[in-house]
Amino acid sequence: MWTALPLEGREERGEVGTDQAVIDGSHFFIRGRIEIPVVNTGDLFAWLVWAEVSGEDFLNISDLWTVKGREATAPYEARLANNLGIYSEHSLGLRVRLHTRPIGDRPFVEIVEEHPLRYQQRNGISAHRVQEIAHLLWPGQ
Repeated sequence: MWTALPLEGREERGEVGTDQAVIDGSHFFIRGRIEIPVVNTGDLFAWLVWAEVSGEDFLNISDLWTVKGREATAPYEARLANNLGIYSEHSLGLRVRLHTRPIGDRPFVEIVEEHPLRYQQRNGISAHRVQEIAHLLWPGQ
């Protein structure tokens, strides 16, 4: 949503940090990680994404930002605010849950709506698929 705003006047309409963003005083975003296990390796493949939360949840998350034990908070309902273009099905707007983690760790984004991401998050992907994704995102490397 931020990149869709015209450059002129963008700064008046919102603020984007490394982990939180607010646009027009009515759209609230938290940055998190969609983690996908890489089968037979013990590794994780992760998408760094934005999730849109309610204003009330944004305030709650902000209030707990530096509070030890914040990871005990129940997950927040949210919508994925990115379209990951390598998937044939759009990911923008997918229902997700945002799981707060200890201070310094970005939230875990759990895909709850039917989508290939949900399947991959639960079942993992091969190391070969990770290489394919890298090639799709950075051709020629």
